[in-house]
Amino acid sequence: MSENQVDFSILDSNLDDLADLQSFEPWPEGTYTALFDWETKAINTAAVVDFKFKLDEVLELANPESKPPKEGSSAQISAFLTNQDGTISENGQGMVKLVGKALEPTFGGTTARETLNAAKGGKVAVTFKVISRTKEG
Repeated sequence: MSENQVDFSILDSNLDDLADLQSFEPWPEGTYTALFDWETKAINTAAVVDFKFKLDEVLELANPESKPPKEGSSAQISAFLTNQDGTISENGQGMVKLVGKALEPTFGGTTARETLNAAKGGKVAVTFKVISRTKEG
């Protein structure tokens, strides 16, 4: 499709009339029930697993004064199975193992993929803690 077939007239609008950028806000630290989903993807040359959670209920906020997430909102955690150079990411694989071990008693499965697939769409309890990492640790 050429540029003259696409409608660029929005660029002639007042800046205040343009749509606002949607922001992403992580869920505040706390414990929730959520519907579980997951998918795989590649980021450049790294193998990544995305764990996705759709809010069902806020069970407890670490700080009772925190604003709870909106009903039906989503959260996502990415686990890099490999680094960009193809080497194993112990943190990412460890995260998949941790999640899989928590899901396996309820949902079954003998491999990570089987367990994650069995849990897809299931209600899970999840605790979020926001951490920041620096190159120093």
